[in-house]
Amino acid sequence: MKLIKLSVLAAATLCTLNLMAQETDCTVIAQSKNTDSTDMLYVAYKNRPGSMKFDSVAFVKGKCELAIHVPFVQRAMAYVVKANSGFLRKPITEKGISFYTEQGKVLLEIGENPLDTKRSGTALNNDFQAYSDVIAPFKKKESLMEEEFTAAKNSNDQAKMTQLQQDYQTLNEEKGKAERNFFDTHLDSQISLDWMEQTIDIANRKSEAQAMYKQLSQRVRESDAGKRFGMKIESTQTVEIGNVAPDFTARTPGGEEISLSSYRGKYVFVDFWASWCAPCRHENPNVVKAYATYKSDKFDILGVSLDQDKAAWENAISKDGLTWKQVSDLMGWQSMLAMSYAIRAIPANFLIDPQGKIIARDLRGDALEKKLSEVLK
Repeated sequence: MKLIKLSVLAAATLCTLNLMAQETDCTVIAQSKNTDSTDMLYVAYKNRPGSMKFDSVAFVKGKCELAIHVPFVQRAMAYVVKANSGFLRKPITEKGISFYTEQGKVLLEIGENPLDTKRSGTALNNDFQAYSDVIAPFKKKESLMEEEFTAAKNSNDQAKMTQLQQDYQTLNEEKGKAERNFFDTHLDSQISLDWMEQTIDIANRKSEAQAMYKQLSQRVRESDAGKRFGMKIESTQTVEIGNVAPDFTARTPGGEEISLSSYRGKYVFVDFWASWCAPCRHENPNVVKAYATYKSDKFDILGVSLDQDKAAWENAISKDGLTWKQVSDLMGWQSMLAMSYAIRAIPANFLIDPQGKIIARDLRGDALEKKLSEVLK
């Protein structure tokens, strides 16, 4: 198992969000004390929907300047690589520098670690740098936790791994508060819209997304990206508490077809898990205990696996003593079952009432026991 990365906006992946719908001329000026005449700056951006373009320029005495013409303001990536590295002929492994291709001159002051780059020169990049400064302390702590977790895993120190998971959760919550504070103080910035789109899972938090969207300035909401996101919010089907749970039909390991709707008339705990998911396997004894206590004509459990390996799935069912019905389409993270419930991480679960409505979600440990005792008393 691994800790999920904290970084959202500053991740080294290219965001294809079109912030404004006009063609733009952007000049990228990069400075670095750690380059020589054999280093190149590559900039990757979308030159049309679905098509990536790479422009490049050589560093001269630690500085380079590259003029690019983009069809819309967007978040792009810059890479510092050796001229003879064959950069475009192999998968990208270099650390990327994210910035916005806004009209004007964008200055990238590249540190020893490219991820420490300072961006400036335009309003969007100034805001993006402000956001990056907010999350930098959390990223440093996360990096240390990753190293500690790897060491604990290699030595099979379960207690240390559990503690690090708890510490990570606390850190992630603190980071979330810091990011939300950035949002609240930058309501007229496209960066806040970008962060919101990357962070808020509309399917699970639609009402929150609607409220936050209304907070944004009129200028941001009426931008092309703002309008698209507003329409996305309104058109997204949700799996929030109080909504009817999406129905599905899938097969058991033995090939029997099971539909969620067949559980109507009783409470059903829909549990998303997988044999390879350590936290899921750690939680399974709690679910087994709840099933033994509350199994009746009023309550049942339906397991939904994100496995791809049928043998591993069946072995985990047997080893963990999961005696309730189990289904899977064996598509892993591409599972249509998981997608219909907007599953981004497991374990994940939903408690559904006899009418098919979601009444609780992500119940674990004592929380599961407490909720079941309330509704089944």
